[in-house]
Amino acid sequence: MEENKLNEEDDDIYYYDDKYVVIIKTDGSAEIIDFDVEYWDELPQYIDARRLDAVRVMPLYDIAEKLGLDDHITGWVDDRGLLKNLDENPVGCKIYPGPIVGDMILTLEDDEYKPRSFNDLDTIYDVLDKLDVTEIEENFEEYDEEDGKYDAWS
Repeated sequence: MEENKLNEEDDDIYYYDDKYVVIIKTDGSAEIIDFDVEYWDELPQYIDARRLDAVRVMPLYDIAEKLGLDDHITGWVDDRGLLKNLDENPVGCKIYPGPIVGDMILTLEDDEYKPRSFNDLDTIYDVLDKLDVTEIEENFEEYDEEDGKYDAWS
């Protein structure tokens, strides 16, 4: 697993930069989080959902094509968002012809509908730029190299 040191002040703290998803919030902002979609069952909790519904729309497919991505971009929303009376998601409503409510997760997805994590921040920033999202928060877990907890050989 490749590491990218983002915190220059502390040489022992590293952030893994190869598995991300994006949460588009109902205020129009975005949060980028460390997440490997291999652990799919844990993803709904990030938007306080039990299950997710896919939002597969041409605007997201077009962005993926313009950026030269091998995979599609797919949105994921709370399957009970309308019943919960969640607020509309302004970004979701721009790309979808009906109401998109609640926070929306963005992942990649292959031609067989298998979700994938984004694997670099530049791609995420390009996607968010195309969606006109300007307020972006990065929320990455810190891994202490010294404790051995994340060492594959421990």
